[in-house]
Amino acid sequence: MLRHYLVLVENADYCRAITALFFGRHVFAIARLEWMKGNTIQKERRLCRFCKAAIETPEHAALQCQADLYTVNLRNHLREAVRAGNKWEIPVNLTNQSSLYWFKKILFNRDLIGLFAKYMYEISVHWAKTKMFIAPEEITGNQY
Repeated sequence: MLRHYLVLVENADYCRAITALFFGRHVFAIARLEWMKGNTIQKERRLCRFCKAAIETPEHAALQCQADLYTVNLRNHLREAVRAGNKWEIPVNLTNQSSLYWFKKILFNRDLIGLFAKYMYEISVHWAKTKMFIAPEEITGNQY
């Protein structure tokens, strides 16, 4: 059986954005900085390019980071649409664990996948325009 997003998301760019999440080929540092041949950056140093305070994961970018106004505005539209359509109230301040919970809940909801695919595409394009941030070793306390 095909993944639900392959059938329900009609826009090819939006579908590719979701597929990239499943295969770890997205624009976010947690995966992107792991691809570097011979120079893998430690997970703790793959910080968010905007807030520089948390590891940059898809769920952080989608639901947590408050440092980029464009992303926050898109997220507010997503939250309003989810509230209107599914009566779910996505909290504004999420922990890492709760952001992953909400990320999966929306991602695997057949009624919301089209909306979420568009959202992930839009923030992926936006985030890709800003250089990734790699924390210096002394900030994270890691040494080679």
